[in-house]
Amino acid sequence: MNGELPTLKGLSSIPRPNWIEIDLDALVSNLERLKASAGLKDILLPVKADAYGHGALACSMACQRSGAATMLGTAHLFEAIALRQWGVVMPILVLGPASKEELPFFVEHDVVPTIEDPALAEWFDGFLAEKGATAPFHLKINTGMNRFGLPWDDAASIRRFAALKHARIDGVYSHLAVADDPSSDFTEEQYRRFRAAVDTLPERPRLVHLAASSGLLRFPDWDVVTMARPGLASYGASPLDGRTVDEFGLRPALRMYSTIRMVHLVKAGDSVSYGLRWTAQKDSRVALVAIGYGDGFRRAPAPGATVRIRGVDCPILGTVCMDVIMVDVSHLPEAAAGDTVALIDADEGLPLEKIAARYNTIPYEISCDLARRLYRVYRWKGERLNWDELCAKIRD
Repeated sequence: MNGELPTLKGLSSIPRPNWIEIDLDALVSNLERLKASAGLKDILLPVKADAYGHGALACSMACQRSGAATMLGTAHLFEAIALRQWGVVMPILVLGPASKEELPFFVEHDVVPTIEDPALAEWFDGFLAEKGATAPFHLKINTGMNRFGLPWDDAASIRRFAALKHARIDGVYSHLAVADDPSSDFTEEQYRRFRAAVDTLPERPRLVHLAASSGLLRFPDWDVVTMARPGLASYGASPLDGRTVDEFGLRPALRMYSTIRMVHLVKAGDSVSYGLRWTAQKDSRVALVAIGYGDGFRRAPAPGATVRIRGVDCPILGTVCMDVIMVDVSHLPEAAAGDTVALIDADEGLPLEKIAARYNTIPYEISCDLARRLYRVYRWKGERLNWDELCAKIRD
């Protein structure tokens, strides 16, 4: 080969075969909108499971810089520590119950634990007393979902938490089971139980939170709460069947794209992909699109599943491969290698909710499954940035 080899830096000039765009401006706007609609000063953004596929570090940094959220929520301690190691300093609540072995590390990394066992809380209080320290925690109440939490009507145990001297109850919360179901009145019953449990405490904690996205959108006027934990709505997807994010003034934060790598002719009677599950009834133009189950795209496409090319719906054909799908572009003769393919894009009629509905699941499952190998592009302060550019901008 004549001449110098290209440097790795030159890779940035090569078009990506597939990518995700994360609109951090939309995330910030959604959080501000949700706070205003419920009259709340405090809001917790769940960033567990890599912010449901949106990128926990980028979303956390956007919140830290903008102040749109006052607290972050992770599923366990190790998610929180990773954020601390990357420079996130804002308050983090671990939403899963803490264990005795973990509690010293919560203190070391300035992370807020969830505690529901009064005996564990008393041990934590003693540990802090020995260190001459104090630390906050949140008390989890079980109001009927029966997953985690201290039973709402166990008044004696709840009062034990109030007697602690060094472990400070900074928050109390519960989790709603059917807030997305308008036909059920159990959410109102959970609220009644939660309020009774909170009233058992001699002094109301600073942060009282019950609603995630569905509860916040359906019940914005609950007077006992001071904070909410909207996940899906913050990321611009609707948790309520038949209701769109536009109704709530929210904007999708995630879009996903790929490219056509090549187009070829499949003759009538020939089949495509593993299992030969689709057979051409006539000579057909088939585009090979660079996305597959290795990227989190479901291996068995839903009936009628399409992608969008040049503003036109194009059916997915046969079995999805690890790195490629096959798409019928017979009705789109101008489709060519290099064309952008919209996979998740509300503006193209492919919102996250619609994709999830095709597979009879929820938007969370679709976004959480997106692979880390997909290139990320971010929008921040009106600019389209790669990761290095985002870090430089957000830390200025």
